[in-house]
Amino acid sequence: MPVRKPHRSFVVPLTAFAGVVALVTAAAATTALALQTAPAPTPKPTPTQTPAPTPTPAQVEQRETELTLKDGQKVTGVLVSQDAANVVLNIQGVRTTFAMNQVARLTDLPTIAERYQRFHANTPDEDVEGLLKLARWLHERKRYDLALIEVGRALKAEPDHPGANQLKIVLDEQLKLEGLTPAPAQPKEPRVRPLAPRDAMDDFPLLSDEQINLIRVFEVDLKDPPRMIIPRAAVEQFMTKYAGQLVQGRGQVPTTPEGREQFLRQKPAEILAWFFDLRAREFYERVEVQENPRGMRQFIDDVHRTWLINACSTTKCHGGEEAGRLFLYTRKPNNARSAYTNFLILDRFRTTEGGGLIDYAEPGRSPLLHMGLPRNKALFKHPEVGGLGRVWKPTFDSEDDPKFRAAVSWIQSMYENRSGYPIEYTPPVPGPLQTAPGDRNPKLADPSADPSKDAPKPTPPPQPR
Repeated sequence: MPVRKPHRSFVVPLTAFAGVVALVTAAAATTALALQTAPAPTPKPTPTQTPAPTPTPAQVEQRETELTLKDGQKVTGVLVSQDAANVVLNIQGVRTTFAMNQVARLTDLPTIAERYQRFHANTPDEDVEGLLKLARWLHERKRYDLALIEVGRALKAEPDHPGANQLKIVLDEQLKLEGLTPAPAQPKEPRVRPLAPRDAMDDFPLLSDEQINLIRVFEVDLKDPPRMIIPRAAVEQFMTKYAGQLVQGRGQVPTTPEGREQFLRQKPAEILAWFFDLRAREFYERVEVQENPRGMRQFIDDVHRTWLINACSTTKCHGGEEAGRLFLYTRKPNNARSAYTNFLILDRFRTTEGGGLIDYAEPGRSPLLHMGLPRNKALFKHPEVGGLGRVWKPTFDSEDDPKFRAAVSWIQSMYENRSGYPIEYTPPVPGPLQTAPGDRNPKLADPSADPSKDAPKPTPPPQPR
């Protein structure tokens, strides 16, 4: 876009200027005489009407300009002035000068209201972090009324969200300082997306508390165990069933009363290690893991609520009717049932080539992560997407992106030698695929029920759980 030039000044000859002044003076005199002689109109009664509100800074918008520097950096602000040497932008109340020889282009942006309409429509009601990001964007541009709408949507999804409640207090106080008060009725919200994806979420099958606990047991890191309880009765039954069996590196399951009492005095994690060594799976469900193991804690904190829900599980991606075979739950990203259900879906999903999304042997090569990279940097490229309003954007800038590195760390923290969870769960499919039985994932009770079991897999360590 060519650089805009300032308006040129021009000089009016003195004689011509005098003539113009004479004409304007005569016209003004004629108008004044007409006003004195014309009868005043008789006022007609009108119905009571509330006066139109005085325009506020939030209503009188200044169009923003995007400045792109030659190094690729982009800056947004209100254009103050521009000449051959410099361009000045007002960036959040601060006048900032840029040398024109460093500027690649200037682009007039749509108005805040126009961009808000688009951002609002593309941010689902359950995307709390996305709603708060939009509210902060509006707050920076002094659109406190619209920011409150987005905070309200966030609080409807998560009423106790501390960030949303704090931002609401700030916005309310800002409105008071500006002499503005919220309208009695909430402003009409822009039209939002159809309800079909949200209806699909209503019927989305989630894991039970018992199934979540079983995954936690499998993912316990014995070097950094979470809090857990193993009932005394379960330990006694274990000793009775496996009495006398030898466990390499641990010894023999006790058979004497003294030995049994000593065994019972062990910490829960030490007893669980015996369960693992003997693969006594019938006792796994008797273990109550009271908090997330380290691996699942990292998944929830660094993956699920950080980018998986916001970038991959929106209603226009893997959380909506156009999700394809990989269909994820989009609500309550901090909830255990939501997080563990989506994790199990990712863990069991197989690509059309038969491979998994998560490479536990080489986490940095996981298709789940590479499909979030720009296509020119990815080992496994995200498929092309189509359809109205569907635009795929990379989740990570590169493998050095902090979110990418955190995701690699998460996979590394999971138990590597995986034998599958003995959990029966049928992954759902969105409406458009329900008429195509071949696309529906089969019910997976354990790895032997997985149709991709013959797909190439890395050689596991010798002792699966």
